[in-house]
Amino acid sequence: MTNNEENAAIFAALQEERRYIISDCTTEYFIENYCKIENKNNPNEPFVEFRLWPEQKRALREIEENKLNVILKARQIGFTWLIVCYIIHQCIKWGGYTALILSETETKSKELINRCDFVLRHLPEWLIISNEKYKELKRSSTVEYSGLYWIKTALSIEIRYGDESKEVAAIKAQACTEGSGRSLTGDIVFFDEWAFHPWASEIFNAAYPTINRPESGKFVGLSTNYRGSFFESVWKNANAKGFHKIFLNCFADPSRDEEWYRKTSMAMGDKVQQEYPRTEEEAMLAGDNVSFPEFSYDIHVVEPFKIPKHWRRIGSVDNGYNDPYAWYKAAISDDGIVYVYYEMSRWREEPQLLYDEQAREFNNSLFYYDEDEKRMRKEKLDYIVAGLDAWHGSHRDKENKNLIDFYEAGGLNETFIPAITDRVLRKATMHEYLKPITERLPEGGEHIYAKLQIFSTCEYLISILPQLVNDPRDPEKVADLSDIDNPYDSVGYMLISRHADKSKEKPVDTRTPLQKHKEKMFNMARHKRRRF
Repeated sequence: MTNNEENAAIFAALQEERRYIISDCTTEYFIENYCKIENKNNPNEPFVEFRLWPEQKRALREIEENKLNVILKARQIGFTWLIVCYIIHQCIKWGGYTALILSETETKSKELINRCDFVLRHLPEWLIISNEKYKELKRSSTVEYSGLYWIKTALSIEIRYGDESKEVAAIKAQACTEGSGRSLTGDIVFFDEWAFHPWASEIFNAAYPTINRPESGKFVGLSTNYRGSFFESVWKNANAKGFHKIFLNCFADPSRDEEWYRKTSMAMGDKVQQEYPRTEEEAMLAGDNVSFPEFSYDIHVVEPFKIPKHWRRIGSVDNGYNDPYAWYKAAISDDGIVYVYYEMSRWREEPQLLYDEQAREFNNSLFYYDEDEKRMRKEKLDYIVAGLDAWHGSHRDKENKNLIDFYEAGGLNETFIPAITDRVLRKATMHEYLKPITERLPEGGEHIYAKLQIFSTCEYLISILPQLVNDPRDPEKVADLSDIDNPYDSVGYMLISRHADKSKEKPVDTRTPLQKHKEKMFNMARHKRRRF
């Protein structure tokens, strides 16, 4: 075979391979055979072939099979590179394909375009060439180039055909601003580090119609978790919202093992669960902005026991109908420990319960059979502390009844007092009651407890406390999360009503700023009670 024949054979083989990549090959084949990515592990080898791990292959298949994808992942598992390579393959394969990429800032959006450019520059030239190379060929060759080439700007990449036989494919990147995602039509929308996007809900609602077509369109939202984010809300309600969930834990990288995790955990402390979660539960509970990191099941949750008759008992309610309601009862031990032992609440997706029906159910819980006296008795509550709107006239009632009237109509005739609703005080008080206390035991060793104990039957409260996050505008407050924070509000009202001006750790006469604030709010509450 002559050299010309060999060259012709090679050219024909490359043309066939090019046709296969453009028309028929899978994304997995394309990535593993042609894509290269940056290599941070070896400065002498700046790029490596992208050999997919089993978990990356699994996730890639699921993305291709599902329209709406929300991906919760650990750090540094090459997943952004995977999505970039997926997008490039789609743009090479389909003329007119458009990908929209949104990242937290313009700098990060430019970095994603640079990643796309990096992958393209390391693809074979018989498949695609740069715009610079294309211009050079046009100047120096009499043969018209009909293959693929790409043009890069700071925030976009276009993939064109030299013979203009197909429409231009485009990758467009944007920073997350209030108007992002509007007036653009895309075949895929990719949100990178979605949990950290400003205006995340508004931007998704603007971008979603661009891919909401019956036969095409795809969305990928990728992130580590950030507590209280819109991303977290989508993850938790994925089924209801029509999203397919993909979780990749820290061991998605096969080179990581338990010894690696142990050393990483020692170096990073509590932050390891946010950056390198092993389970979905760890990813959901981790984060710097958690309101009550001191909450511990081992310290604050106890199994139910028979409460002594002489312990004082109080109740609380965070009013709600459209928003979930939360009713609680607590008993105070001789040494001042508050035991929350009864819960009546609902998750948002559960049926609503009218105010008088709530009161009737709570009132029924007060009656019990006394084994000692062999008769029915009724618990005595000192009072029930309720949110201030319980005394406001209801706009749903022509007689302008307030919620207390509805509660009484339901047979609940206990003494109600208005809550102190100051959010700073509520969070400070909850910290005080959750704070672990170490007690030295006479026989040696120690016992760790807290001034707030919760019966294990109060499942809603136990599940909610670790999920609460700080208000981004004021970390001294818990973020207003109307979907879930009603148990916290209700129990917070209860704790403030009893111990607003006491602290076990500091004498009252030290007059710290927090104690001054507590006393001021307590005095205001006393005046309110007189008016009510």
